[in-house]
Amino acid sequence: MNEPSKKAIGVRIRYVNIILICLAFVAAIVLIRSTMQTLNAYQNLQDDTGRYLRGQEDAAAMQEASDYLSRQVLLFAVTGDQAHVDLYFDEVNVIRRRENAIDNLRAIAVDRDSVDYLEEALRLSNELMQLEYRSMRLVYAAGGDARGDMPDPVADIELTAEELALSPDEKMHLAAQMVTNGDYQAYKDAISENVRLCAEQLTLLTQDYQISSADQLLKSLQRQRFLIIALLLMMLCTVLFSFFLIMRPLERNVINIRQARPMDVAGALEMRFLAENYNVMFNRAARDREHLSFEATHDPLTGALNRKGYENALAENGDEGMALILVDVDDFKGFNDNYGHEMGDRVLKRVTQTLTNSFRSEDRICRIGGDEFVVLMRSVDSSLRWLVERKIRGIANALRVESDGMPGVTLSVGVAFSDRPKPLGTIFQDADNALYVVKERGRNGFFIYDGVTHSAPHTSA
Repeated sequence: MNEPSKKAIGVRIRYVNIILICLAFVAAIVLIRSTMQTLNAYQNLQDDTGRYLRGQEDAAAMQEASDYLSRQVLLFAVTGDQAHVDLYFDEVNVIRRRENAIDNLRAIAVDRDSVDYLEEALRLSNELMQLEYRSMRLVYAAGGDARGDMPDPVADIELTAEELALSPDEKMHLAAQMVTNGDYQAYKDAISENVRLCAEQLTLLTQDYQISSADQLLKSLQRQRFLIIALLLMMLCTVLFSFFLIMRPLERNVINIRQARPMDVAGALEMRFLAENYNVMFNRAARDREHLSFEATHDPLTGALNRKGYENALAENGDEGMALILVDVDDFKGFNDNYGHEMGDRVLKRVTQTLTNSFRSEDRICRIGGDEFVVLMRSVDSSLRWLVERKIRGIANALRVESDGMPGVTLSVGVAFSDRPKPLGTIFQDADNALYVVKERGRNGFFIYDGVTHSAPHTSA
């Protein structure tokens, strides 16, 4: 008797739902006719409001363009990449978002105050460009003053004798400082303030118009509210239990199970009980898989990637440009003999932590042997050789001194770039060849493979 009873109840719920949906559909048709006038009035309000919103978009475009120019000049000061200068002048001379924003604001006939604020922001932005030109000029001077790549406004900037006397690194530092110091930020704040005042004025105008029109619409909508509420209540009382507590949670959890995700704890008590117990098993299995995966690809002593993790990272990088840095701790066997393996383990952890702190989060730190480490610097090429050299020197200097009771150690480092000239083998093999050069010269240094392995290596000092 229980089985037929359940089926009968299910059928009745289905039929009631269908009847209520049909009634709601009929009622909706009636409501559509009665709301046409309201919709027409709303459309007029929307058109007028849209005109002012476009003005706010123009104000935002002024701010975005100013920030974009600042970002490009700062990136050029940091990297020296000509592409940032090209993007900067493309915005100034071709895209012209700042000038277009003012033209658009005038075209929609907003009040004069809004236009004045935006014009003042443009004037300040143009003044700020003179500082940005000087910053660019310093970067070009640091790179050898290649005027062939230098835009005319930048080439017209004359550097002072003091600026010309600076070293390339000092010029790059001063260039970055010019577009980050307090004077520069004061200009940026003034531009932002004028953009804010423009947007605020547009908002006030829009609000005044909306308040007047909204009052008229509200009266019309209130006449229709009660019929809609009554219909919704009639539907919700019957549909809520079957839909929200059973049907929807069940459908979602079927998808979750198929996609190997935890179940949503929602719905009726039985659905929640099922989901909670399933999730306990699911999370336990996920933790086990994660633990096994971590152990398979990470060195248990240092937490760095192991050889398998290194191979995975190398495959993941694919054909993207990179630098492979092969690091050996000099005479590590002798270090263990003199200080013991426990101290040796501490030194390996220190080396790993120093490497991790010195490189980016997207770079990969690997321990592929007892005292042998590999660093995969991603998205770099030989044009950033100077950066790699600076990092290696910093790491070597940090590890050379005693720390936390650990004696200092020296490193032998071999480097190969993916775009290296005259490769003799794989990038690892060429980095190993570079490392061999350092070891042949007495260790405690680094060498970057450039197709001429007999060159003298650099010291780490």
